[in-house]
Amino acid sequence: MNNGSINVVEKECIRKVVWKMKEQYLTEKNIYVYLLSKDDKNILDRIDIILHIIETSLRFNQCRRAIRYIAVLNSLCKKYFNQKEINTKIANLDI
Repeated sequence: MNNGSINVVEKECIRKVVWKMKEQYLTEKNIYVYLLSKDDKNILDRIDIILHIIETSLRFNQCRRAIRYIAVLNSLCKKYFNQKEINTKIANLDI
């Protein structure tokens, strides 16, 4: 790996990591809870932007940039989409 360039296998590994994070945190239930809650709705927009940056970084072979944004995505998902946070939001929903 020279100057942050990556090969096809590395790209696929990074994509699998992102896919597993999406599978764990960005479930339909979690997204619906955030859409129905009155709190911090722009978190979904931020996560969408970060996912786009990761994909663009991979498209242009910028491994280090993609991995930095995966770390940001991971911290956001752990903060906003952990089970305790989701359960609190569900309890506060007015449906």
